[in-house]
Amino acid sequence: MRAATRPACTLALAGALLLALPGCETNQQTGQVLGGVGGAVLGHQLGGLVGGSNARLIGAAVGAAAGVWVGGAIGQRLDERDRQLAEQATRAALDAPPTNRQPVGWTSNTNAGVSGNAQVVNVARNTAGGECRMVRQVAIVNGQEVTDQQQFCRGADGRWALA
Repeated sequence: MRAATRPACTLALAGALLLALPGCETNQQTGQVLGGVGGAVLGHQLGGLVGGSNARLIGAAVGAAAGVWVGGAIGQRLDERDRQLAEQATRAALDAPPTNRQPVGWTSNTNAGVSGNAQVVNVARNTAGGECRMVRQVAIVNGQEVTDQQQFCRGADGRWALA
């Protein structure tokens, strides 16, 4: 994909996401939409590293399917406040020194039996030389564990962004 069309694709995906979210009636549906879009974007990017436009399309499709499954599983089990706690734990894990790979835990204030943690499991450099960290995120709901891994890279502004 040419660099000039990337912003248009990003805007199209963001627009599709904004149009889809109001129709979501449950946390599971919201998780599926967010996971599907995020998975498609990540799969598209990873496919571009492997090959041409066909690899990007295959990567986007596989990423979207995986994102829908993981996003739906997590969204079904966590309410908005729990997702905020999980996000705060992920930020705290990312902001810790790179040598500190201890899990950062969280526990729901409103839902009994709901907790989780975020842990940096790998630190690497991207092709531009920027720091990236793979974060393992775990949600435990009534004894059932749902796990996801996402890669974040630090931008020029010092903020972490999903890679």
